Amino acid sequence: MKLPWLNDQETTFWARIAVPMGGPDRGTYVLPEIEDQVLVVFEHGDINRPIVIGSLWSKKQEPVEVNQSGKNNTKLIKSRCGHRIIFDDKEGAEKITIVDNTEKNKIVLDSVNKIV
Repeated sequence: MKLPWLNDQETTFWARIAVPMGGPDRGTYVLPEIEDQVLVVFEHGDINRPIVIGSLWSKKQEPVEVNQSGKNNTKLIKSRCGHRIIFDDKEGAEKITIVDNTEKNKIVLDSVNKIV
């Protein structure tokens, strides 16, 4: 991890990563990619105990989805190669879509029409 006050030759201590859920034999597993901008806190203010608490969007790393309608109906998870899980909460058209990076393979769980 690069920190603003370290030069290019210095490295940080290993940083724990906060996740939405974690425990023995269960949890989420999503690590930031190299060069991702992350938000770091330090346990009890100790700079030797960094914790990554999230990733940040920026001009260099723009969001994978834009909320153009302002209704915030779409939630998605997109992997580095482009696989996606899309949750569409549009009222009356709710569905979950899983699609690979080629977009040739797709599973749609259509809540309204009760079909896969």
